[in-house]
Amino acid sequence: MYLFDYLGAVYYWLYLTILRKVQNKESPSFADIREGKGRYNEGDVVDQSAYGMKLKIIGVIVTMIILHLIVRPGI
Repeated sequence: MYLFDYLGAVYYWLYLTILRKVQNKESPSFADIREGKGRYNEGDVVDQSAYGMKLKIIGVIVTMIILHLIVRPGI
């Protein structure tokens, strides 16, 4: 599951970077997104787990959509 956690962080970072560029704001670093710095309440285990699950879900869904778009036209 670490693969989807990492991929979710990449996709989420890309989304936030594009969104912040449109808003003319400074984009967050990838390390901050990967570690969740400032994204959940420090010391709250449930909130930290929810953020990790969010990255995993984003990673699975976006990767499956990309794979579907690659494989589907070939059939």
